[in-house]
Amino acid sequence: KSVMEKVNAHSGVAVSSADFEQVVSTNIERDIQNELVLAPLFREIPMTSANMIIPILPDSGYAEFTGNQTATGSSPHGNLAQRGDTYGSAYGGIDLTERTLSTKKLISQSFLGNETEEDAIMPILPLIRESMVRSHARGIENAILVGNHADGTYGTSGASFDGLVKLAVSDSNTTTSGTAFASDSLTALKLLAARKAMGKYGMNPSEVVYIISQTGYYQLLEDAEFQDANLVGDMATKLNGEIGQVFGSRVLVCDEFAAAATGKYHALAVYPRNYVMPRLRGVTIESDYEVANQRRVLVASQRIGFTDLIDSADSVHA
Repeated sequence: KSVMEKVNAHSGVAVSSADFEQVVSTNIERDIQNELVLAPLFREIPMTSANMIIPILPDSGYAEFTGNQTATGSSPHGNLAQRGDTYGSAYGGIDLTERTLSTKKLISQSFLGNETEEDAIMPILPLIRESMVRSHARGIENAILVGNHADGTYGTSGASFDGLVKLAVSDSNTTTSGTAFASDSLTALKLLAARKAMGKYGMNPSEVVYIISQTGYYQLLEDAEFQDANLVGDMATKLNGEIGQVFGSRVLVCDEFAAAATGKYHALAVYPRNYVMPRLRGVTIESDYEVANQRRVLVASQRIGFTDLIDSADSVHA
């Protein structure tokens, strides 16, 4: 056997096929997989039905300074008002609003024929299962960022929920660079300008997260504000995709932005606490054998959503 394994065209004995000299490794080498960083940013809300209503309490207005024995205003509101009402005249009380949470179904399917299992020298089923789970994770990542938007994989037909870019566009919370695309670069000051546009939602730097594209990250590395060793040091962990901080806010690289081009988004600032991910059920991976088709079918599915709690808030700027 050792002679047969080593024999080749340069020996005195020729073999019928070069396959005698080949050994196939059962260790799978994987291509680089970019970190998926968006889903852990947002709070998940478990649901027990297809839709769930969450009451939203607005901020209050101002109490009244008075020398009288009683306050101004009549029953039932008295002088209680909510933020935005005119002090002294519009005592309209506190009006609860509501947000309806719903989910979308995410599903992937694959088949494994009998011949594949019989002929393969390595187990194929675990590889298919792993790829299906990864496809779900990538689908959620893309939908959170550019769901229901032209830059996203799922288009604008409403197949997926609205992503961060779509929500920012709907509320006109976007900035277009006035610099020509060929000479434009992302800088720390531009990220700060996006945070500034968020108003009260951008006040606390530790609660703001910058999400940028891979191209934007390399441009950011050339910016002096981002090059300090104390900003891109031990915080640059591979586990959560964090690659540094800008003015006290984390910077995450997301691979789901559209390719850099004119009219494409490449960075956003977000206040994650204003967003939730309703989940009706977790990921289920099921398999069944089809006798007539001589194959095994695998299906992975889940029902998940994404929305903002305070509608039309300046909690994201793209």
